[in-house]
Amino acid sequence: MVEGSPTGGGRAGDSRGGGRVDALSSLARRAILRPLRNSDRTGALSTSADTADLMRELAQDFIDADRADGCRRENIQAVSPSAAGGTTKALADGWPADDLRTVGPYPHVWIPSSSVEVARVQQALRTSGSAITLTSLPSVMSSYLVLAAPKSLAGRPQWDDPNGLSLTDVLRQAENSTLRIVREGPEASTEGLISTMALYRAATGGRLDEKTLGDGQTRAELHRLEQATITSGGIEDPGRGLGCRAATSAERSFEVAFMSEQRVFTHNVQQSPSCGVPAENLTAFYPTDGAPLLDYPFVIVGGDPWGDRQREAVARRLHDFLTGELARARLAESGFRPPGGAALNGSSPDSGLQDKPPHTIYRVVDPDGRSVAPDALVQTWRSVRRQASVLFAVDVSGSMDVPGTDGVTLLDSTKQAIEPALSLVSDADEIGLWEFSTVLDGIRDYVQKVGLGPAGTGPDSRRDKVRQALRGLRRENGDTGLFDTIQAGVAALRAGKDTTTADALVVFTDGINDKSGGAGVDSLVADLNRPGTLPVRVFLLAFGEANCDRPDLRALLAGGVKCENVSSTDVSRAVERVGAGLWGVD
Repeated sequence: MVEGSPTGGGRAGDSRGGGRVDALSSLARRAILRPLRNSDRTGALSTSADTADLMRELAQDFIDADRADGCRRENIQAVSPSAAGGTTKALADGWPADDLRTVGPYPHVWIPSSSVEVARVQQALRTSGSAITLTSLPSVMSSYLVLAAPKSLAGRPQWDDPNGLSLTDVLRQAENSTLRIVREGPEASTEGLISTMALYRAATGGRLDEKTLGDGQTRAELHRLEQATITSGGIEDPGRGLGCRAATSAERSFEVAFMSEQRVFTHNVQQSPSCGVPAENLTAFYPTDGAPLLDYPFVIVGGDPWGDRQREAVARRLHDFLTGELARARLAESGFRPPGGAALNGSSPDSGLQDKPPHTIYRVVDPDGRSVAPDALVQTWRSVRRQASVLFAVDVSGSMDVPGTDGVTLLDSTKQAIEPALSLVSDADEIGLWEFSTVLDGIRDYVQKVGLGPAGTGPDSRRDKVRQALRGLRRENGDTGLFDTIQAGVAALRAGKDTTTADALVVFTDGINDKSGGAGVDSLVADLNRPGTLPVRVFLLAFGEANCDRPDLRALLAGGVKCENVSSTDVSRAVERVGAGLWGVD
């Protein structure tokens, strides 16, 4: 399906591409598919959703201006795939589909929002050996990604200077629940991909290589970031798009949208879309640690069987037209900057934008055409945005009262290890605490000290209740009902959950299941891996030098349980590794 509004219809800002049609009109189909004549070159221009209407108008202006002896020399159809990233994926796959309803006709010119998409396709084409070729010409326009704040927030302390805030500052405010950041997800649009890059770059201190993204501690930090932001799918009611969400937010629930200047301009100047309720104007804030630049490259797509010299000549004339004075004026009227992020030429006072470029620019593609691997970033995003449910189960049997090598008992070492680990979860994550030995509650070997639920913050939060309950744990004189407790803990984590959560049972024990009767190794492994049940990761932290090598625990390891031998001096580091690893596996 190809989406786009009729000429002059406008894109309606947050609606991401205007109206939708089920297929190209019959006239457009004939224009694309009819045989080519020397006097009538037919081509397709594929563009991003935020520029589709404008490019359709400019393509028609070019056709009208590029006549020979009063006759039209070419026909150009500007289209935008209905699926986010449709052109990028189809080109990367060698354009295997001919279905116009999916991505439109094969493009002879491609103007994506960012060169990061071009680099993505180039890498895929090199790997596949495809005959498709991409020739990049200078960009035709640009727009920065900015933090769009409602007027009632702009001017307040910390928000009184459009060039005085960093993304790190805003993330800190979001994590402290002062406000929320709203953005599109990296799979919804290029804008969403690059805003995710910028936020992750701020959270990791500028490191976005695959090694850093795969690090467990980094993923824990990114998980907290995702819990402090709101991610839009990119296809939603225009009245609740990014701009409207920010413009209709109020004190105590302010939302700041990470979106392009052009969309801020559309909201403020063109008053589009209608938010359905009274909405404020937006003010653009330019992050001091780098405002990402959307550079809108002009790419000629060639290669057998689509490319030919005549089409390339038409594409180059189109590029000359789009970088000429007439088109530049039209682009500026629509809120776009000249190429390279250059200064705006006297924008409207109501636009919410600043004319000059920001102090620092974040160029997501370096001069060699390289960028952070988008696929690695998307995989990381999918993993870290999941909510976590973590149940701590602490062995309080008699053996846990034995002093460790540092003189601290194993039980006290466990308490000291868990308390700082509580900071690894966000307020929305679920936590709980059990103690276990044998027959602690009737015939049950475990007691629920704090039930599973959102961690929260403050003196009455579940996080604080877990801290208090930890301090009250005491040694019992029973044995270790380890397997029954694991089986019950997994069942508790599975109850009422869906696949969007990262569920983990973290067990602290001497590692010896010395209860007679109860769950056996085979039945426990079968239960952990029963088809149709949700996966729960079980981390067993076993005090001792070689408890994980015991035959019964080795059988659990084969069934998916992770076991680590710990001591009273290193159990805290082991807990940090477990917490950081919650979002390390998809």
